[in-house]
Amino acid sequence: MSETSATTDSRLAALCAEAARDAFVEYERHFDEITLRARDRFLNRDWRGSFDDARERLRLYSLILASLTNRVRELMAGRINNRPIWTATKAVYSALIARSHRWEIAESFFNSLTRRVFATEGVNQAIEFVDTDFDTPVELAQITTCYSGTTTTDLLSKLLTAAFAKPHWQELQSAVSVAAERLANVHQIEVVQSFSVTLSIEVSGFSRTLG
Repeated sequence: MSETSATTDSRLAALCAEAARDAFVEYERHFDEITLRARDRFLNRDWRGSFDDARERLRLYSLILASLTNRVRELMAGRINNRPIWTATKAVYSALIARSHRWEIAESFFNSLTRRVFATEGVNQAIEFVDTDFDTPVELAQITTCYSGTTTTDLLSKLLTAAFAKPHWQELQSAVSVAAERLANVHQIEVVQSFSVTLSIEVSGFSRTLG
């Protein structure tokens, strides 16, 4: 009798959930590694490298899932179509990703796994995340960055050079002067003439707003 066949259903569900969680963590790590190369690719005008990175990101999801699917099939063996075990696996997996700030992607990742095993028509809430398991979205920290300057032109220059130093820009001063003039004309930015101009960038989730 193999070790897997001797494993209880509950233990098997835990093993499969852990395998799915580990695969998602691996996906996150590789995705972030690729994404972090974007700045250097841009600064070095490595457009071919940027294209290769985009292609690698697209392939990454399928590669990780293919490996995970094989691992789960190996673990479950003859119980691969046992839906009660999959229901338990989903429950354990939900607990494992509860602290992840990418829990929504993690839920979709698990759904992709079940779709590779079952030819599901429609949805099956017992083994898939249809409505999220979390009552409220995970609260993301809000980051506010303030830039101050004596003029709007100075302010925009500081904003644009915060991530990319001036040598990386062409005709920066001319560009920010035009931008400042346009902002003033359409009243999109409040200029405090007495002491300074302040521009705040608030980042919440994937959005960025200027105010």
